[in-house]
Amino acid sequence: METYINLYISPTAHQRLSQAVRGFCVLSAYQTAYQIAYFFVYRLRNFFLRSFRLGRIFADQDAQSFAQYETQSWQDLQACFLSSAQ
Repeated sequence: METYINLYISPTAHQRLSQAVRGFCVLSAYQTAYQIAYFFVYRLRNFFLRSFRLGRIFADQDAQSFAQYETQSWQDLQACFLSSAQ
């Protein structure tokens, strides 16, 4: 069973209340837009930071693997020279 309460609101109070509700709706719309924009900007920022960080990690791994390859090649070359000298 539903009950309704009739309230009398003066026209001035009604106008002020409707202005406040409109202001709140506009504010909440701005806040929602800000939150959406902040979310996407934050995600984009994290994407670029992660890409840069992964790029540095991969560059470090490439440098390490190249250094290992260079060391191994040098050791192979030395072993080849030593075996041919004997």
